[in-house]
Amino acid sequence: MNLKKLSVVLTLGSAVALSGCAGPRTSMSVTKDKIDSFEDFDLSLEEENNHSVAMQYMHLISKKRVHKANDLDANMDGYMNASARTTQVMAGAGVLVSSINPFQALGTIFGQQSNLSKLHYMYRKNIIFTITAVPSLLDSEIQKSLDKNFTVMTDIVSDAYKKDGSEVVVVKGGIGDYLIPTNKEGSMNNCYYSKAIIEADKANLKGMERLNAVITKSTSGCYSSVYSYGIPYTSTGSNGFGLPSGNFMVQLAFIPVAFPIDKLSSKQSDVYLYHTSARFLKDENIKNYMKNDKFDDIAAYLEEHSALVKVPVMTNLSNGKKLQFGTVL
Repeated sequence: MNLKKLSVVLTLGSAVALSGCAGPRTSMSVTKDKIDSFEDFDLSLEEENNHSVAMQYMHLISKKRVHKANDLDANMDGYMNASARTTQVMAGAGVLVSSINPFQALGTIFGQQSNLSKLHYMYRKNIIFTITAVPSLLDSEIQKSLDKNFTVMTDIVSDAYKKDGSEVVVVKGGIGDYLIPTNKEGSMNNCYYSKAIIEADKANLKGMERLNAVITKSTSGCYSSVYSYGIPYTSTGSNGFGLPSGNFMVQLAFIPVAFPIDKLSSKQSDVYLYHTSARFLKDENIKNYMKNDKFDDIAAYLEEHSALVKVPVMTNLSNGKKLQFGTVL
């Protein structure tokens, strides 16, 4: 790391240290806490340890060391038995042809939880994310990027819900928004415990009381969340395939399993969907359907909207291009 880059990071770090305890946490202060050098997270610096583009993007999102469980290139079939990197492409092709279907895979979720304990939680969720250049690391430029990406992802999620026939209720959280699909009666769509919104309305709950009443463990997996903070990286020169040169920002939104995946699209070119394997899933809502023997009530919806996939895959939402795990460029 050169001295100029190091001084930038230290300057931002000092600003966080001085202001972090002065008041409530904001999207800006959380973002500054997460700033890092891209070089520390570049999986393609050493040729013998090269990874797919999809894996590099997920590494930037999770900031978790890529080895064993967290190497999706090696475990693209959704299991923890790693394949040799030299045979990844062939192994991946075999998996796509011979794997059990995603609905059968759901039946293995509970039995695999102990085996998946070392898998970073980011890899077990469906994530929409942006990777955008930031002109500088000034507060104003960071905030401008945060606001733009937040609006873009909120619109993408809302648009998909509305195309699917849902109305969208927005519940504001501390550092992001919760987007909840509802029917005309006010119940959460495709949610096993679907009455939380109605009950909150009946009790005339507002603000944090409403948030706490609606966003519970029982309703987890029934809504999407869009984060207003980002994960910024600073670097000089080229950052590798598919990443902007210089400073850039990663920003996230989480969508549940019961989501109209087929309705997702973006006018912006730097927005991607990470669609996790059915064998990786950790989703409270789907678990509620299964443990109460009501999975058939939602299975048709999941199939209609291509909500389950055999292997994790990444998609550019502007053009539908797939970035496969297990393929080394």
